[in-house]
Amino acid sequence: MILVARRLVVLVAVTLAGCQQHDGGATCPVREDAVSCLGVCLAQDSDPGSCPDACPETDSEVLLSSPSDALSQGDSARRLVGAINAARSAGGCCTTGECFEPAATLLEDSSLSLAARRHATDLSLTATFDHASSNGALTADRLLAAGYQGCSYGEDLALGIDSAAAVVDAWLASPTHCPVLLEPAFADVGIAVTEAPGGTLWVADFGG
Repeated sequence: MILVARRLVVLVAVTLAGCQQHDGGATCPVREDAVSCLGVCLAQDSDPGSCPDACPETDSEVLLSSPSDALSQGDSARRLVGAINAARSAGGCCTTGECFEPAATLLEDSSLSLAARRHATDLSLTATFDHASSNGALTADRLLAAGYQGCSYGEDLALGIDSAAAVVDAWLASPTHCPVLLEPAFADVGIAVTEAPGGTLWVADFGG
């Protein structure tokens, strides 16, 4: 937890670089900081182990109180993508001393966006803040359940920050979020922004 401008700001990051290939038993190279995940689908079933390969598109996704909220949160998501790509195009060094060359622009991916929206909804409904969903699913599980096919995953979360620019500034200043944000292996991103207990909730799912 980081105290910024007298407001409680919470940041959580996870890097999941490495996954099982879907067409065979081989595995992709795994970074030392990778997190291993079980294949649990984020679906709203009583038995997560019986989930299909992709969760239903009809899941509730984002908590919105009015159409104006939808427009505002869509604008915030677009601003966050822009701020993330601006940081990646500049490159730089994280507080850990790990440095990154300028990286390619991330493209918005519908599967990653779906996974981010589902997780934002789950966190909002359960008033929690974690990479683990309320049913135990972890980041890689949610991305696979949403249909994303990739060999590297990452997720950054923030709570209680009002603007996209401030979110990226906080992530860049964090030793765990910065490497996720600047990781050159990532090519895609999905964003969800919603109001939750504790303030504005930001979910960024990365893949490559």
